[in-house]
Amino acid sequence: MSAASVVAPSLLEKGARPPGLTTADHLALLAFGRADLPELTHRRRYFATVERFVGLDIHRDYFVATAVDHELRVVYGPRRATWEQFERWIAETLTPADAVVVEMTTNPWQVHDHLAAHVHSVTVVHPPHVKLITQAPVMNDKKAAEALAMLHAAGLLRSIWVPDQTVRDRRQLVAQRHDRVRAATVAKNRLHSILHRHSLDHPDSSLPFSPKRQDFWRSLPVSPVEKLAIELDLETVEQADRQRERLEAFMAAEALTDERVPFLVQLPGVSTIGALTLLAAIGPIERFPSAKALVGYSGLGGRVHDSGQTHTGGRITKTGRRDLRGVLVNAAQAASRSDDYWKAELARLEPRLGRNKAMVALARKLLVIVWHVLTKREADKRANAEKVAENFLNTIYTHIGARRLPDGQTAPEFVRRWLDQLGLGKELQRVTRGGHSYLLPPSSQPGAPPAAQPKGNGRSQNTKAAQEQRLADAAAKREVLAQKRAEAEARMGRPRKTRADKGTKRGPHKTE
Repeated sequence: MSAASVVAPSLLEKGARPPGLTTADHLALLAFGRADLPELTHRRRYFATVERFVGLDIHRDYFVATAVDHELRVVYGPRRATWEQFERWIAETLTPADAVVVEMTTNPWQVHDHLAAHVHSVTVVHPPHVKLITQAPVMNDKKAAEALAMLHAAGLLRSIWVPDQTVRDRRQLVAQRHDRVRAATVAKNRLHSILHRHSLDHPDSSLPFSPKRQDFWRSLPVSPVEKLAIELDLETVEQADRQRERLEAFMAAEALTDERVPFLVQLPGVSTIGALTLLAAIGPIERFPSAKALVGYSGLGGRVHDSGQTHTGGRITKTGRRDLRGVLVNAAQAASRSDDYWKAELARLEPRLGRNKAMVALARKLLVIVWHVLTKREADKRANAEKVAENFLNTIYTHIGARRLPDGQTAPEFVRRWLDQLGLGKELQRVTRGGHSYLLPPSSQPGAPPAAQPKGNGRSQNTKAAQEQRLADAAAKREVLAQKRAEAEARMGRPRKTRADKGTKRGPHKTE
């Protein structure tokens, strides 16, 4: 249906069909004010070679399939089958001329992957985009599958992005970590409620649930039932924290394999866990042509009603991924405490919006910066090389672990590698952390100065080359000692006694 053939709904009689239009065109006309016509035309052309449009209504134990043609006539089904019959049903029923549509639900990606190799296309739709199904007064599985097929044949369903296996795995890690944090938080709240119920003081510690404070909770003067509840909640906190630490260690190692991570960790308030959460939620940044599109995907954009002389705005839409909004708000809170620019932004917005709305505004602003640094693969324009290097060093020692760095790199070498990826700090030679100065290797950027000389004694220049030299010196020393021992044993004609056999003047083998 071309744009010229569309007749304005106001010029038609109620219930009448415009002349020369098919049933599918009529359905498109009903959505005239809600569907984008060029996109609709594009989808129609994409499905021009399709013979059947198959709607799948999937459930835990079974699925229901219905197929219609371009004229919306039911040509197959409804057919109900179990998942044990799924592979056989695909082989016997589907052809490369079929277009399948599935509504987003639990584990739809496995269904998508099984179908993709056997049909023309597989479309996964967001449930709010098919309100016709959920709001129907009479609805069952057969009608839901038929409605999906008809809407798909009419070109009215917009597919969501299907993530690859890497993004799926990362999203699973993020979800599992969130579950562990949530379980520990619920248990801690129950323990706090016991103290509040009996008007008891909290333990004098910043870590009230650490192993050192277990005796405090077990010695509380409460009933036997509450003592049992305390024991169970303490076990829950301990187990959830232990599992969270394992997940975070795995996520930190996973973050090191992604070259986009340093572009995110350079931003104030973003850790390696936060960076991996952002990448898992966003996926390839090329999906979003503009920062505005990414803000809309996150649900951080405000609601807008603009009609006639009335223009009103509302709260944020919250239509996107919850984990994306959560990590951005957490990063905005951390940035507003540690970075001068974000502190000033919060001080500017808070008197007018209040703290909560101001923090959401900072999160949206931070997301716009995320889009720019990932799209252009460059450092933030407000980035300070010295602060970024210090942030990288803190990230290594706090979240990653210096012994877990790839290729046997030391912390200063890894910091230099990330700085060179960002194009920052080519003249930076030292980074300070915790009162200790770390000497950085020379930069590979053009015009970088030569390596600086270490100051003072000791192992200030802890580079990979220095480590290898120390190991080589130690191996040579052991070889010399072994040769001297062999010569001594040859002269004596017997093995040389160890120190423990001879006795010592000190220690457990002391001789009188």
